[in-house]
Amino acid sequence: MNSTISILGCGWLGLPLAKKLIEENYIVEGSYRTEDTKIKLNNIGVNPHKIILEDSSVFGDFESFVRESNSLIIAIPPGLRKNPQSDFKKKIENLIPYIKNSNLKKLIFISSTSVFENSEAPFKVYNEKSLPNAESKVGKQLYQVEKRLMELDTIETKIIRFSGLFNNERHPAKFLSSKTTSNPQSPVNLIHLEDCINLLLKVLTLNTNQNIFHGVNPNHPSREKYYSEKCSEFNIKPPHFVSKNDTGKIIMGDLTSNTLDLEYLNEL
Repeated sequence: MNSTISILGCGWLGLPLAKKLIEENYIVEGSYRTEDTKIKLNNIGVNPHKIILEDSSVFGDFESFVRESNSLIIAIPPGLRKNPQSDFKKKIENLIPYIKNSNLKKLIFISSTSVFENSEAPFKVYNEKSLPNAESKVGKQLYQVEKRLMELDTIETKIIRFSGLFNNERHPAKFLSSKTTSNPQSPVNLIHLEDCINLLLKVLTLNTNQNIFHGVNPNHPSREKYYSEKCSEFNIKPPHFVSKNDTGKIIMGDLTSNTLDLEYLNEL
């Protein structure tokens, strides 16, 4: 088994994932955009490569980035909040020739449960076999990328759709504290960063015919209940909830948990 893995996107998820893989004795090739990220990669023993995806082209030596690797993990966000005009599908499309010309055997694309649309109560329930129906620009582009990568016949492609990522340092309750927000009865769909990484490692190492995975904690309390309790736990002011025809969804990951024998270590 080849023990070298390339991670495209060493941000909030990719960097701790790279650190965990190093601890598991993998050789990790990691991409960076800024010198600050390059320093962090060097500090944990990752081989850094400056790779930047733009709508027009791929900048950097992508061939060198994946030359020794058996697996590629794409962990870059669409970036549509900062640049609404960006075309994420086009950025990934620019990678396809490089992937086809490489020796890569496995591709893992980090997607999001935003490929599923919210609904009014009773809230829709989506699992790994549900057909994405997003109306948002980011949800549509992510689903387009999923389909495009699944079409590749030269590489084994796995799609992991994560719900909202958090840990205690970067928790949505801290962002919502004292703010006015809506959808108090909407179900929470979250996953702890540690559980994300454990799920990724299982997908990376397990041989399975399943191609779509959902990373989401099996508990779905209401937003009002969950964030009020978390704010109390953090000793910060709770958000103020207003109800205006609540919309939301419930993301299920039972098939993923059963296939991977996955146990969520962090309760909501």
